[in-house]
Amino acid sequence: MGIGIARAPRPAAATLPRPHILQHPELSADWHRSTTQRRRIGLTLAVLLVCGVFSLLVLGFELVSVVGLLTWLAIIAIAIRPFVGLCVAFGLCLLFEAGGADAMQTPGTYLHGGLGSTLLRLPVYGPGPFPPLGRFDTGFVTLVNPCLEKGVDVFLELARLGRDLEFAAVPAWGTGADVRWALEREPNVRVLEPVDDIEQVLAHTRVLLVPSLWPETFGYVVPEALLRGIPVLASEIGGLPEAGLGAATLLPVHPLARRNGGYVAARQDVGPWNDALRALLTDRAEYERRARQGRAAAGQFVAGLDPDACETLLAGLGAEGP
Repeated sequence: MGIGIARAPRPAAATLPRPHILQHPELSADWHRSTTQRRRIGLTLAVLLVCGVFSLLVLGFELVSVVGLLTWLAIIAIAIRPFVGLCVAFGLCLLFEAGGADAMQTPGTYLHGGLGSTLLRLPVYGPGPFPPLGRFDTGFVTLVNPCLEKGVDVFLELARLGRDLEFAAVPAWGTGADVRWALEREPNVRVLEPVDDIEQVLAHTRVLLVPSLWPETFGYVVPEALLRGIPVLASEIGGLPEAGLGAATLLPVHPLARRNGGYVAARQDVGPWNDALRALLTDRAEYERRARQGRAAAGQFVAGLDPDACETLLAGLGAEGP
């Protein structure tokens, strides 16, 4: 007797779904992509137009601050690309916090409204005569107002490299207790008491150091030293190159950075400073040449100052009327 095997019924062939044809083309992925692209192009053109208007207001009518323009660009960047825009905004915040206005003179600076400007050089150096005080073989390598901003780190490093030289520091408004303690630790650094007459300091000065790390204005102490035949080594920053009158030795520094409401100094390369100082103090002919050059340049500069320049300018403004 055989055993029968029942066969299972063969499954019906799977039917493929019919392709669905959208009745509304605006719901398709292609339509969505093209619409997004059109919107992006339109928004980009709008941004360019508004930025152009801002630029015209700034350059033509001087009505909008640079900060306003940068803020507008950050907002637009966030609207177009949120992630990129936030990065732009964060970068601007870092720029402001880092003291970018000191270095770039851009953020936070408003335009002058079309007003003219007149440069007045005030005769603050006295009537003279100015005695030649520079001496090759005696005197201090001097820094006035030792502090972070004025480059006390450069001064201290040069003092450590030049134990055979005598250095002097004259405390002023920027000199804190910590700086004074650091100065007094160095065996070849003498801390001089501040005086009202700068000539009393320069009378004991062999070379004047001005290693400022922030953008100085026109440093009056530089022409004061040059007038008296004292060579000057100064930072190539801010108004010091102008104050050097083409006779001071200009040397590089890394400017201070702004962090958390204060200044932070980078490590300085004092090699060029040490080389320039040694070149002056080991070559009498070079020292005397630089002394004569500085004295001549500063003498010509002071001789050209007009004591009545400010009064003349103000009188002229009054005569013009409102």
